[in-house]
Amino acid sequence: MFERYIQDENGQALSPMELSLNAISKLLRMRIRAVAESKTGRRNGVGVLLYGCNTLRSMRSNGDFSDSDGDREEKILPSTHELLELTPPGIEQVLGIQACLEKRDLEKEFSVGNSEDRGGEEDGAQLLRTALHEANKVFMHAKCVKTETPSNKLPDAKALWIFTNHDNPCSNEGDAKQVAAIAKDAIDNGIDINLLPLPPREKQFDRSLFYDEVLSSSDGIEEFAEDGDVEAILDSFDRAIHKVRKYTVIPLLLPGWKDREDDTGIMLDIYSRMQIKTKPSSVTVHQELNRATLKKSKIIEADTGSEVMPSRIHSYAEFCGGRVTIRKDDISKLKSLCNSNDKPSLMLFGFKKMHTLSKTNLSHKPLLAFGNDVLVQGSRKALFNLKQSMLKKGVYAVGEFVHRKTYSARLVALVPQQDSSGGFQIIPLPFKEELRSIQPDDIVTADNAVVEAANAMVSTCVIKTNGEPFSSILPENPYLGYFFNFLESVSLGGKLIKPEDEACMNEEMMLANVQKEMEDFTLSLPQDEASQSDRKRKQPAASTKKNNVNVGTDPLIHREWMEMYRNDEIADCTATELKEFLRSIGERITGKKADLIDRIERAIQKQLVRK
Repeated sequence: MFERYIQDENGQALSPMELSLNAISKLLRMRIRAVAESKTGRRNGVGVLLYGCNTLRSMRSNGDFSDSDGDREEKILPSTHELLELTPPGIEQVLGIQACLEKRDLEKEFSVGNSEDRGGEEDGAQLLRTALHEANKVFMHAKCVKTETPSNKLPDAKALWIFTNHDNPCSNEGDAKQVAAIAKDAIDNGIDINLLPLPPREKQFDRSLFYDEVLSSSDGIEEFAEDGDVEAILDSFDRAIHKVRKYTVIPLLLPGWKDREDDTGIMLDIYSRMQIKTKPSSVTVHQELNRATLKKSKIIEADTGSEVMPSRIHSYAEFCGGRVTIRKDDISKLKSLCNSNDKPSLMLFGFKKMHTLSKTNLSHKPLLAFGNDVLVQGSRKALFNLKQSMLKKGVYAVGEFVHRKTYSARLVALVPQQDSSGGFQIIPLPFKEELRSIQPDDIVTADNAVVEAANAMVSTCVIKTNGEPFSSILPENPYLGYFFNFLESVSLGGKLIKPEDEACMNEEMMLANVQKEMEDFTLSLPQDEASQSDRKRKQPAASTKKNNVNVGTDPLIHREWMEMYRNDEIADCTATELKEFLRSIGERITGKKADLIDRIERAIQKQLVRK
């Protein structure tokens, strides 16, 4: 329900209804694109419910919404109208909203604009009570909303967004209390009620008059600019949607957890810090049903033609030059035997000083962990106290992370965050065999002049965020943008709009800004003792005569092959290059490539031992 708004002098300002429909149209496209890119949120539904409609509004028969009076029929209709069914968004929903913007005047059709169009001021409290009741029924009957879930999963999140520019729809305090009671019942049913104040208005939107008693939370509520900032509305939706993107929900087990089997520990919500977006894969569509077909692979015996059951399929693993038969069930069992706990959990081992945490040993993507008071009451407070204690002592925690029952455990570090959220960053740590040692002669110390010149060059190229988060200035993927603009133009029948490539670098401008620093850095570098040509792995042709090789003495191995051995690059050489090197040091040149590499490595190791 919208309050009377003031038109601008040019008549170009969007009405609250037009602004809402524009935001909904872009929201539908945004959700379709998010499902296709990140493969998440496939059941996320979007619906539109109009409230405050005139019960004596004119309904056109046969779907004709022209202005002629001959086909109008007065009926007593409800004050709400479900404009868009709560379903996962698709092309039909987008085309329906576009038709409302281009061919229909919803303000005139449903009289949801100014109160004068409805023949006088109606009871705003009654209209809002009816809207909240109908919204609850929509969530109950929607197929995409699952209320009955297994015990180890949370129910689907439900959010209700009220688009309005009327800050006080209730005429008295008694009506306001009744609406607040109904809103509280909706919140208890798991519905998160939010508000989006819309322009234009005669005065500033004051949510303290009524909506502070109705909303689930007043965080992030803001009145959008008078020009109707649709992008700001979409940002509000995006922030709210990403709040429920949980990676998993697991308990934090403290030392001695085996003695407390009934104690579930601190329950954690695990969030992924990033989502990988890719273009959608191609699907095969049934010509008659117009639905995607499912592919199922089967293994057929060549002799009998019968299907081979999965239990009969064996895999092999190479070990000590032989093959060991192994099944998928055996692999899952081996993984579970390596874990300290057979259930998904984050097990705490102990603490270490913060300066011992290396910032370069990143083996997997980091995660974020926050307390979950829904499953275990008091988890947030306990996790916050743990974080404050760790910050005070300057330590981080080391633990074992198992996010799925069939996965092997990872060694992780729990790093407390320097904020008031009470959260931790989960950083995967490498095991001992995953680290590579650095040769002593690979460590080079640069002098101060080179370091200062490098710092000056790097500081000139630093991206400045002006106090904003770094993620806010990241460019969008131009390839995905062009791909989805093409799909939208084909599906919706619009023009193909080429996206702006914000990731394209202006090389001339960048070189002009850093030219002086680059020259200073180049001049500060030490001069090479001898100019070396481009590195080639091919060795000089060796004599093919065996009598030219000193059999009694071990020949010196060229420095280039020593470097290739340290960098583990010998396997990149061709078989011809390997044979030429073996021939030059008097070794056999027969056998497979793996045998040649093994002989070369043994020869190099023998020379290193002598040194």
